[in-house]
Amino acid sequence: MTDALSGVTLNLLAATSSTATLSVSTDTSTVESNISAFVTAYNTLQGSLASLGSYDATTSTAGPMMGDALLSGVQNQVRSTLYSLVD
Repeated sequence: MTDALSGVTLNLLAATSSTATLSVSTDTSTVESNISAFVTAYNTLQGSLASLGSYDATTSTAGPMMGDALLSGVQNQVRSTLYSLVD
């Protein structure tokens, strides 16, 4: 059975005269782990993008992509994707 519960497949192997119990729950630890991994990856990306477009006033050193439209475009696209609605 694949349409009894959305997202759950039931493999019915044999008939039985006793009552069977099925419990379905949310795996919150996996959800928390995945969100944490995403946040870490996003923060790493933002740090890398920031350093590419940064300017260090003490050493008068510009990042390799400071003022580059491509860098701004990538940052805007990531931000737009992150904040867009998901169906």
